[in-house]
Amino acid sequence: MSTLTIDASKLKNARKKIGITQQSLAEKVGIHVTNIVKYENSKANPRNDVLEKLATVLNTDLQYLVKDDCEKNEIVNKADSLTVVIEEARNKIAELAQVSPDKVNIQVSF
Repeated sequence: MSTLTIDASKLKNARKKIGITQQSLAEKVGIHVTNIVKYENSKANPRNDVLEKLATVLNTDLQYLVKDDCEKNEIVNKADSLTVVIEEARNKIAELAQVSPDKVNIQVSF
C-alpha cells in the first residue's frame, strides 16, 4: 500500500472542530505530540495506520484528511506550466540582452 499524503490544514481544522488540543489528539492516537505538530505544519506525513487512527479519533472520513491525487496532479501541472513560462522568459531576456540563455538567472519567490 502506498503512503497517503495528509492535508495539514484539514487535519488541523478537524482537530479544532471537535475542540481538542494537539496533546490530547496525540494521546488518543498513541503518538508523541511533536508528530501532530509536524503533521499540521506539513513537516512530516503519518504512516497509513496512524492516519487511520487520526480519522477515527477526529470522527472524520479518511479521504477527507488526505490530499486528493487530482489536487496533486493540478499542482504538478501548474508547476510544469510555470517552468515553461520561466524558460520562455529566460530565452526572451537572453535574446534582448544578446547573451546565452544559460547566463540569465530568474528567481521566483512565493
